[in-house]
Amino acid sequence: MYASRVNNSVLKKLAASDTVILLISGLSAFFDFKVRRIPNWLILSGLLGGIALNAIQGSNYLFNSMLGFLIGIAVLILPFALGWIGAGDVKFFGVVGALLGVSWLPRVFFYSALIAGMIALVYLAVGVASFSRLKLFWFDIKTAAVSMGHVLPDPVYVRNKENGGSVPWGVAFAAGTIIAYYADPSGYWAGF
Repeated sequence: MYASRVNNSVLKKLAASDTVILLISGLSAFFDFKVRRIPNWLILSGLLGGIALNAIQGSNYLFNSMLGFLIGIAVLILPFALGWIGAGDVKFFGVVGALLGVSWLPRVFFYSALIAGMIALVYLAVGVASFSRLKLFWFDIKTAAVSMGHVLPDPVYVRNKENGGSVPWGVAFAAGTIIAYYADPSGYWAGF
């Protein structure tokens, strides 16, 4: 009798966390694809949901969740500062860390990078982006390195208004989260 109560309790927690993960990921992908920004209310909801769901499981999970949020943001600070990724994408990756914990971030990032690469190839194939953007990207890297960070490129949102075609990283992070957490939870296919 006690074992069935424990199993039901565990199943309810899993169902709640699955619902939050799928809802936050799906809405983030939708907003990033449709309007090219992820609303702060969605980021805050995902952060609070991730921390609450992990806090219920114990202090170790809570610590792992908060560390996941901080590391998720810290990893993308440099690309954000260089204007290569938007602020909503950075915050969403932090939310993924809060939802899943810090140990999931490398695998999520791996799958997200693969998805982002596929999106970029599709953009090139259908003509949304051009190879001149690759030259501009390389020029941005060289300029930032030579000037030691004093000359930085325009942020992503400015370049999107001018000529469009940047990769919606929120979509890639959402897809990477789903793939890593549901399709490859053991890390067999990713190799880690």
